[in-house]
Amino acid sequence: MGSTALDLTYYIDMDMTAPFIVGVPRSGTTLLRIILDAHPDLSIPPETGFIPKFWQLQKYEHELCKEDLVAQIMNILLNTPDHAPAWSDFHLKKEDLISNLYSIEFLSTIEGLRSFYRTYANRFNKKYWGDKTPGHAFFVNQILEMLPEAKIIHMIRDGRDVAVSLRNKWFGPGHHMEKLATIWCNYIQAARKAIRSNRYLEIRFEDLITCLEDTIAKICLFLGLEMHDSMLHYYQKSSDRLNEHVSRFQKDNSLLVSKAQRMQQSMLTTRCYRRIPVGTLILPDFIHKNLPIINSGV
Repeated sequence: MGSTALDLTYYIDMDMTAPFIVGVPRSGTTLLRIILDAHPDLSIPPETGFIPKFWQLQKYEHELCKEDLVAQIMNILLNTPDHAPAWSDFHLKKEDLISNLYSIEFLSTIEGLRSFYRTYANRFNKKYWGDKTPGHAFFVNQILEMLPEAKIIHMIRDGRDVAVSLRNKWFGPGHHMEKLATIWCNYIQAARKAIRSNRYLEIRFEDLITCLEDTIAKICLFLGLEMHDSMLHYYQKSSDRLNEHVSRFQKDNSLLVSKAQRMQQSMLTTRCYRRIPVGTLILPDFIHKNLPIINSGV
């Protein structure tokens, strides 16, 4: 891993694309993150959740001096999400990022956001970056407006499978099927606000696991990224990447979820799906029939 020191003189590389992976939780967003992250030029951090706060900050950034803007940017990075900050997952030094922010001659909210992503990517000596945060599905248009280099990849999975997977997770809404169905619909409708943009692509989870190579090729074409064999063998390094996830604590320092629990919830991401027979991950018919409220048609 390289040093976090960067030359932060920024220009928009028109050949560069920053993928933003969104979708209902448990729809394969982590799997796609690991696959794309396996590319030798692209690095995607664990979930961030920063976009709503950066969107708000840019509205009054003109009122702030550089020192105050740096402080506001760092406050977002260190304290998002509000209930259980994710900063520890990134394994970055605050001092390095602060130094990088001050080194930007014309610092803005957006440049501060890019600085975070570049600093993270530089840990792995990679030049391109992206984001994977399911909840950013509700901010797709803001992402596209703030970052000309951004492209949205919307992961969609059969709602019945999502419900069975999500209902038992620490971040899930509980076991009520009607509520799970509503969440599934709301996420998909929100992300599809960008559907008319040429910077938006929908990928089915089922296609990703049954037609891995073709689906990755489709995504790379969309991103303008040359496909690399390492993406097909993502599972060889997935455990190392997921091992970055640490225990998450709430603001009162009480444990929200342990590292072991987080690793367990991502267990399937370490598998080679090309070796799993088609249909292995599809729910048995009797379960599907008992979840009619969650329509698999999108």
